[in-house]
Amino acid sequence: MGRLADTLIHAGHEVTLFLPELDPRANKTGSKLATEIRVPGKNPEGFLKAFTQKSPFEEQELMSVSAFKSMFQFMDLMEAECEHLVTSAPVMDRLRQSKFDLIIIEMYDYCGFGIAHLLGIPSRIWMSSMPLTEQMSAALGVPWPTSYIPGIFTAMSDRMSYSERFKNFIGVNLVVQLTLRTVVSQEQSVFDRNFGADFPRLWDLAGTTPVVFVNSEELLDFPRPILHKTIYMGGLGMEAPKKLDKNFEAILNGSTEGVVLMSFGSIARSVDMPADMKKGILETFARFPAYTFLWKYEEEDMEMVKGYKNVKLVKWAPQVDLLGHPKLKAFITHAGYNSMMEAALAGKPMITVPLFADQFRNSQASKRQGISLEVDKTKIGRDESLYEALNDILSNPEYSQNAARLSNMIKKKPHKPEELVVRWVEFAAEFKQLPNLQPTARDLNVFQYYCIDIIAPLIFGFILVLYISYRILKFSLCFLIRIVKGPKKSKKD
Repeated sequence: MGRLADTLIHAGHEVTLFLPELDPRANKTGSKLATEIRVPGKNPEGFLKAFTQKSPFEEQELMSVSAFKSMFQFMDLMEAECEHLVTSAPVMDRLRQSKFDLIIIEMYDYCGFGIAHLLGIPSRIWMSSMPLTEQMSAALGVPWPTSYIPGIFTAMSDRMSYSERFKNFIGVNLVVQLTLRTVVSQEQSVFDRNFGADFPRLWDLAGTTPVVFVNSEELLDFPRPILHKTIYMGGLGMEAPKKLDKNFEAILNGSTEGVVLMSFGSIARSVDMPADMKKGILETFARFPAYTFLWKYEEEDMEMVKGYKNVKLVKWAPQVDLLGHPKLKAFITHAGYNSMMEAALAGKPMITVPLFADQFRNSQASKRQGISLEVDKTKIGRDESLYEALNDILSNPEYSQNAARLSNMIKKKPHKPEELVVRWVEFAAEFKQLPNLQPTARDLNVFQYYCIDIIAPLIFGFILVLYISYRILKFSLCFLIRIVKGPKKSKKD
């Protein structure tokens, strides 16, 4: 959202970031230019507690009782925070005084659509910070063929076995129904309680959004059906690599064969890895003495790397600048979308170690392009999988060639994301609502949408024709047999 704000400001627009501070750890917006309106959250401790979990490097059961308990706790918190915002007269008055022409709403909940209606903002854009999600697709009327489009939080590719298609079908539809019966219904109740039962349905306000922005790159994601109003903005505002400082330059130029960077982002901390996992990773790196391994590690622990001459620990790494260096040969990453996009733009092959959320799907999407290999997060450093992946990535030139080709394709796309978002924001602001782009699919029930009301009678009619044909054939055969045999003769005859 921050890079989007700055892109619009560079195009001459005034942008305000409205930031309810729900999670005290999320204190960066990514914007250098936008005006900010920050509102302290009602229960930041509750958010911290809801998201407190064991190490992301250990196995986590997504369908466990505790996982569902945390999810419902999160929904209750979102409902309380939504009510906290819309019933705050100072907050709403300040927003109303700004007289916004357009609002861009992130996809995490639906409170923003109610706020936009209360403020009388004439146009809106719905933005996904990841690939298009199941619940957004359902609200917008976007087709989601579960036979080849994996759910956002699954670890499947677009080529699924029967059991995977079964799980995907159940999972995608379950996500949509849970969204409708939890976050949407709970936040709808906030507006119904405070502004009357005739308040517009949040699901309808979301579904009739004029334009949708998706933080994904078509060339890196799974191919899928979309609507005309779906605008891909992957790579928006990403900076070009800059010259490294002398310390990092010395590390890269001092390596014999090249450097491998390992970083798991800002949320998952390498320092919290189990000790045996860290030891196994270091032992694996030691088996590639011609390469230098640059490990983003949150603490200075020289004792841990003592004896491992080809491993360098850094508390902070200029990731984009490192990926853009010719001596950087591979990137070990958690498969967060920004990291993957930075690697794709730099043309560097990856070893992905997905930890949570959409990272598993991101990993499968990059594997599909032939630019990465995946290592199970519970096995990294504990078996031969990391060694085998490193050996393959560093010795097989196809990965680097595929990565370089993808980088070239992204850079030469006919339209840049910066150009697209500016033009569509201006278009939506000028024309307000765009019923021209609303699919009728939103108004159909499940029987009409999937033509069940047509297919079912056809099947029944086909079965009926078969049955009648069978009865006619049976009757005809019996009649012919009687004619051939002739009339039955009595004993006397």
